[in-house]
Amino acid sequence: RLAELGHEVIVFDREGVAAEASGVNGGLVGGSTHQGVDGQLTLGSLDLFTELQQERGYAIGLRRCGGLQVVHNETQWDFMQSAVTRQQENGHQVELLSRREARVLEPALAGDIAGCVYRPQQGQAEPELATRAFASEAARLGAAFAAGVEVVSLEGHANGFTLGTGQGDWRCDTLVLAAGAWLDPLAQKLGVKLPV
Repeated sequence: RLAELGHEVIVFDREGVAAEASGVNGGLVGGSTHQGVDGQLTLGSLDLFTELQQERGYAIGLRRCGGLQVVHNETQWDFMQSAVTRQQENGHQVELLSRREARVLEPALAGDIAGCVYRPQQGQAEPELATRAFASEAARLGAAFAAGVEVVSLEGHANGFTLGTGQGDWRCDTLVLAAGAWLDPLAQKLGVKLPV
């Protein structure tokens, strides 16, 4: 989106596109509401993946199949009943399914579960295909990629940031940290705690 809006964008990736978690995760996308920051991020991501596949023509294996969260026992079931009711009252599209109802959707579920939480607006994409497609589209729009470049230091200034790498220093006005599970160690270089 930044490249599409005309910003000069450079993506630093210590291993390369789709080489780590973004290329080998479960590929789950979506949520149960557009409300709030979490909803904007979760269902907003499903909208973005859908746009990438349907409007921009990238084959990323996206399917809107819904998502099941297993409820293992009666204690969890009791907790999830009230949690799902609260979510429904707050506009979430979510259902609590009995074991039998859940096994209609997914016959391979274990027979000893209590049930499942079902979110019909969730989907799944092939993670490596999707990550490479996002990178290709970003590059098509003008984003540059610095693969195999690890950020070893970060310093904030009044008018931007300096990124130290093994291949020299880079300055930027705006910094977006998108390192997933590796976010906290990067943020700590700026003196910020962002545990993920």
